[in-house]
Amino acid sequence: MFLQGCAATIPQQAPLTIPANMLLCQEAPQVPNEPTDKDLAYYILDLSNAGADCREKLHAIKNIEEPEDGEK
Repeated sequence: MFLQGCAATIPQQAPLTIPANMLLCQEAPQVPNEPTDKDLAYYILDLSNAGADCREKLHAIKNIEEPEDGEK
């Protein structure tokens, strides 16, 4: 039986890596030229979705870096 207390090296945790797809947010939509009410409504929805995408990814990255259970 081997005892970890006698080990010459201290075990190291591998560094956490952030997946590449988490580092890019959805692009903001282009502002429509001479928009109709319908165009503006879709623009607002698309803009809101792009912001939500970025917030979700940022929250996920924060959970990777600082998990809520205290384990890293």
